Amino acid sequence: MTNTHETKDFILLITGSESNDSAAERAMEEGLELVRCKLCYCPPYEKFGELKKLQLRLRSSSYLKGRRVCCALDISEWVGHESEEFFIVTLKFLHDHCSRVHYIFTVGAHTENEAKAVYFRLRCYMRGYIATDLTFLSTGTLCGYIESKNIDRKAARILAQMIMTDEMSGLRSYPVVDMMCVELRELSGAGRYGTVGLISAADYLSDPDALPAILCGSVSERFARQCRSALPAADIA
Repeated sequence: MTNTHETKDFILLITGSESNDSAAERAMEEGLELVRCKLCYCPPYEKFGELKKLQLRLRSSSYLKGRRVCCALDISEWVGHESEEFFIVTLKFLHDHCSRVHYIFTVGAHTENEAKAVYFRLRCYMRGYIATDLTFLSTGTLCGYIESKNIDRKAARILAQMIMTDEMSGLRSYPVVDMMCVELRELSGAGRYGTVGLISAADYLSDPDALPAILCGSVSERFARQCRSALPAADIA
């Protein structure tokens, strides 16, 4: 996670991932209760119930007891609609409560450039900054995260390449990657500290009961072949 500013009223969190719950947890201020809510888009002149939903979420938290909380608010559906009345009304409500709520706004897989208009609209009502979680923004950074789980660099890179394919764009999240690494380590028998290599990765990606095959079978098998093709001739024999 990168940022160069002290925490203010909000963080606009850029992750490159559709699923941002875990990223919000990593970005939040320690010791606060996390309240999650998705602000769904509502066209003009239709009944807008999202603000009431948000109020109910806050009331069900320790906010009602006078404590400060963190609200992770998914506003991805409002990218491109940030000038509409319902969004402005919501921002005015959020401003009124920012003394006891720290907001982490997430925008799904939208890039920082795509979310700039939303950011400037947020800054009209509150003080905040953009923070970037780099993990899912490139194959290289995702590879580094997987490698930190004691996965060999070559195997980690192939797993990262698979996860960064278009077919898996909606599945990129810390829980999915962490679960894959746990399954891979269990299959390899590497134990807690052993390193998992290409052979184990190929076997794992070919396993029809493993998470990659369940989520995207054909993609999983394609990268299993890629693991095998990267093996030295002696290992293949």
